Amino acid sequence: MNSAVRSTREAGIEAVFQNLALADDLDVPSNIFLGREERVMGWLGPFSFLNERKMVSRAQKALESTGVKIPDLRSSLRHMSGGRIHDNEAGEVCGSSDTASRIP
Repeated sequence: MNSAVRSTREAGIEAVFQNLALADDLDVPSNIFLGREERVMGWLGPFSFLNERKMVSRAQKALESTGVKIPDLRSSLRHMSGGRIHDNEAGEVCGSSDTASRIP
């Protein structure tokens, strides 16, 4: 990550792109934290483990803050009912807002 992106994120600013950058085969928390995964034993570098419990908890809180209700966060986006584009967009916003300090 370049220094401009890093300093922007540190200032609490995140980008939400027009096209949905979602991975259909991943669940909601995995999509929210894609590229920013919570890790256990991070000192192991690429051999560290994902802290899935923490990512699910943070995803639930982020979705609750936007008022989005998704019955099963652990099911893949591909298995969500058709027409749930608004939930997918909310997932994008949650992913951004989770790291940003606030959304205007």
